[in-house]
Amino acid sequence: MAAASHTTPWLRRIAVVLAAVALLASVTTGCRPPAVEVVNVEASEEQGGRNLAPLREQVLADAKLAVEAWLSGDEEQLGAVFTQNMIHEWARARGLDENEGVERVRVHSQQEFTVSDLKEDRPRVSYKFLDDSYFVDADTGDSVSEPYGLERELVIVLVLDGESYKIDTIIGSADALR
Repeated sequence: MAAASHTTPWLRRIAVVLAAVALLASVTTGCRPPAVEVVNVEASEEQGGRNLAPLREQVLADAKLAVEAWLSGDEEQLGAVFTQNMIHEWARARGLDENEGVERVRVHSQQEFTVSDLKEDRPRVSYKFLDDSYFVDADTGDSVSEPYGLERELVIVLVLDGESYKIDTIIGSADALR
C-alpha cells in the first residue's frame, strides 16, 4: 500500500502537467472558425474549377459605368445603374445641396477600380480617385468653394439586377458621398 501512495502523487502531477499543456495549447491556438472559401480575385482566374475572369470583368465594367453616371448627375442614367436604395441616398444628398443653395460639380481623376470581394450576389469594388469636386451657387453658377484636391477611396457594393450589376451602397466619407 505504501508503494501505491508514492506513485499516486506522480501520476497526479503528470496528469496536471498534461492538462496544463492541453489548456495552454487550446488558449494559444484558440477556437478556429469553420473553413471559409476565400476567392483571391486578383491572383487566379479559376477558383474551384470555375473561371472568374468574366464575372470580375462584368463587375468592373458595370461599376465604371455606374460611376460615370454618378459623376454626370444625369437622373435618367442613374436610374439605370443605381438601385432604389441608392437613388434615395443620391436624392437626399441633392436635397442637402438645395437647402444650402449650391450644386456639386463632381470631378474625379486618376480613377482606379479594383474588385475587392467577388460574391455573385453582392460584389464589392474599391474605387480610388483624386477628388477635385467643388460647389457652385445654384442660381448664378459661380464657384463657391475650392476643389477638394484629396485622394479618396470608396467601397462600392453592387447587386445583380437582371443581366447587369447596379450600385446599391457606397461606403466612404460624408464629404466624398455628398
